[in-house]
Amino acid sequence: MFASSAKSVEKNELGHDPKFDIDLDSKQLIFVLDWELCHLSSIVIDLGTMFAELYILYFFENSASVPLILESFLEAYGSIETQDAFDTMLYCGVHLIIWPCRTEWSESPKLMECIQYGCDILDNAYKSNADWFKGGLFHKLF
Repeated sequence: MFASSAKSVEKNELGHDPKFDIDLDSKQLIFVLDWELCHLSSIVIDLGTMFAELYILYFFENSASVPLILESFLEAYGSIETQDAFDTMLYCGVHLIIWPCRTEWSESPKLMECIQYGCDILDNAYKSNADWFKGGLFHKLF
């Protein structure tokens, strides 16, 4: 359904533009990122929020796709300055400590484990301990 609608839009409404050429008959994985908090700010805030939200899905909902999404995103995004990576993880840690308490996960028996992980992230990012991150979900950042 989507493929046929997309082909219809491409041919009838957009005209032919080579930069929009997509092989709609091939099977591809497409991930859509919903940047609901998108605003003018430091990349640290946007990335930290996204990483924390992805971790929350991974941790509370057992979302097996999160590691693939993070890895693919970071490969496509490119390298990040080391200090920006640590600052991103500081923001991510704060988000993990504060946000789940305000959601449906506040009732989860895993809540304190998530908060502790946020504290561990804060501690290691503050100490610029890249080795601690290299063994975990955010290893591509370092």
